[in-house]
Order: sequence, then C-alpha cells, then structure tokens
Amino acid sequence: KDRVEPRPAGHGVVDVEVSQLTKDFGTTLAVDRLSLDLYRDEILVLLGHNGAGKSTTMHMVTGLLEPSSGDINILGDSLRSELLACRKHIGFCPQHNILWPKLSVKQHLRFFAGLKGVAKALVEQAVVDILRDVELLEQIDREAGRLSGGQKRKLSVAIALIGDSKFVLLDEPTAGMDVSARRALWTLLEQRKKGRCMLLSTHYMDEADLLGDRIAIMDHGRLHSMGTSMFLKSKLGVGYTLHAITNTAAQVAGLVAAIRGFAGARTPYEHASPDAQEVTIALSKEYVDSEDAHRMFAALEQDGDRLGVKSFGLALTTLEDVFVRIASGEKAPHEAAESSKRFLEDKGTAVAVGTTAVADDDARHTVVAAGDAEFDARSFSRHFAAMFKKRVHCAKRDQ
Repeated sequence: KDRVEPRPAGHGVVDVEVSQLTKDFGTTLAVDRLSLDLYRDEILVLLGHNGAGKSTTMHMVTGLLEPSSGDINILGDSLRSELLACRKHIGFCPQHNILWPKLSVKQHLRFFAGLKGVAKALVEQAVVDILRDVELLEQIDREAGRLSGGQKRKLSVAIALIGDSKFVLLDEPTAGMDVSARRALWTLLEQRKKGRCMLLSTHYMDEADLLGDRIAIMDHGRLHSMGTSMFLKSKLGVGYTLHAITNTAAQVAGLVAAIRGFAGARTPYEHASPDAQEVTIALSKEYVDSEDAHRMFAALEQDGDRLGVKSFGLALTTLEDVFVRIASGEKAPHEAAESSKRFLEDKGTAVAVGTTAVADDDARHTVVAAGDAEFDARSFSRHFAAMFKKRVHCAKRDQ
C-alpha cells in the first residue's frame, strides 16, 4: 500500500474500475489480481517490462480476451455481463496496426465512425477534423497499405479517438514515429483527454513522465506501484546521482575513496569506469540535505585539482531510474514463482514449482519448472491431426 499514492477524497470522477482482474493461460499467470481506478480527464500510463501483462490487460479491458476472474466496470456497465454496452464507450489503438491494406484512410475512419454511432451527416466533418489533428489530412485518399509505419500508427490513433469515445486505450501509440510526430501526438492527447479517461502503455520514459497524470507500474502481472511521477521518484528512486569525470584513469580510485570518506555507507550504489574516467555514485535525499554533503561538495570544488576532478554534477532520480530498478529487482523472479505457485494451488493442481538460477555475463534468468514433462503421444497425435486438417482447408481455399 505504501507504493500506491492515495487519492484525496472527492478528487475526480472514476469512469473505469478494474477489480481483481486475473488472466491465466494454462499454468501461466499473465495478470494477477490487478485493481485500478481510472479517472475522467486523466491519462493513466501503464509501464512494465516485456511480458509484464500490459497488453493482456488492455485486451481484457476491451473485451478481446475474457478474464479468468475479476471484472471491469466502464461508465457504470460491467464488461462481463454488458460487453456490447461497454464497447460503445471504448476506442482502442492496439500494439500492432490492424488495418485493411486496400482501404483508404478516409474509408477506415468512415467505417469506425459508423460503428461508434456517429450521425451520417457528421461523419465527413469528423473524419477531416481527426485527420487534421493527427497531421494525416494529406493522406486522406491514400490506401493504408501504402502508408509508412509512423503514418499507420497515426491512423490507428485516429481510429481510437474518432466518435468521441469516453474510454480510450492506446497500446504503445508512438512506436515507429519520428521525434516530431511523437511530440505532436503528445500535444493532441493532452488536448483530447478532457471529458475522457485514457489508458496508455509505452516504453518511452519521457512520454510517460510528460503525459501521465498518474503512472502504474506492472511487474510479473501484478501492480507494483502507482502514483504521480514525483511520488514514484520519491518512494522508489535512489535520490540523487553524482557524476564525476577525472583527468586521468589513475585518479578514479582516489576520487571514489574521497567521496566514500564523506558519504560512508550512505551510497546505495556506486560505479567507477576507469577506461572512461567516470564515477557515478547514488546519494540518498537525506544525505544530500545534510551538512556532510555540503562539506563534500565544497571539498570537490576546492580540492578538485588534487583529487583530479575535471567536472562533476548532481542529478535527480529519473523515471527511467525507477523503472530500471523495479524491472531488474532481485526479488521479482522469486515473487513471480510464488505467485504462480499460489495460483496453481488455488485451482487444485498439484504442481511443484522450483527455480533455478542461471547466470551469464549479462543477466540472471530464472527457470520455473512446472509439473511432469513426460511426453504424451496421444496429445501429439491430436495436434498433428488438427494441424493437418487446417492445412487441407487452407489449401482448398487458397485460389
């Protein structure tokens, strides 16, 4: 609970409630009891490493995947019992473009405007307005298959926004866009969030920092933390980072020793790169505010020549620092294994879950062995027969 920022009472209108959402694929637990509240006029950014469960969550919220348990309430309607009513409020930009290559940009937007109930008399103007907003008006009659990757993403975003959808989901909407197009889209989303609630996933930390009124971080299918960017930095960040560059490689060790003399054990981590003559040391916020830190900075200024300091600077923790720290946490694999074990026990399946650490030069991988791996010949026969039947049908239909 201390990793989730509380909301003041009466602050904003909750348009979407995600309650204990769970999704399993056999013995794999993709989303584990996820609960979120999404507020009107806000963008909630969903962060997580590959495989954290972001896209699976979005597919369940849109009704593309059926949850194993839990529910989603969208503007008063339950997704599990009133799917069609919920979909009237939803605009979705999937992670991968789902477009018809031979249909033009205009035809795509006309089609989806019709699906969302836009009056026929207003469709043409709605198409022109949204294409102007996403800077795609010049391509209005171009076939979707002939658009560039960035233009296809713009069209997918336009499809999600047309029709005044009250709940907009954007799964990595700026992937494949150049820098100027990304910034233009950021401005558009800031303008269009009024009267809507938006759920956006991204791998760009600057995008999350800029757009996210709140940021939710998923780790192995579970909600790890949620709050504003400043809240996450203060709760999960390392504080400040001291970067220093020495005149020669031989002076790196001496500089590290001198800084240690002032900071002592209050350095969460340190990294020295003799080849590049660089030193990076993390300092807690409490230490930076102390008198010891003031004396250390004064010494670096006054005795810089003797210590071999060419330059140094102090930087606040970034959102990327927070994300990397969570994604590479040592306890994460263990927690994931325990989560899967608990899930399997709840289903009454006797499965022994074990972990084996495998180390190499770059990373540590955790291998979870589940159940009995004995080969089942009957299962293979069924799979082979099904695949053969599929091939026969495909061959018959392929003109």
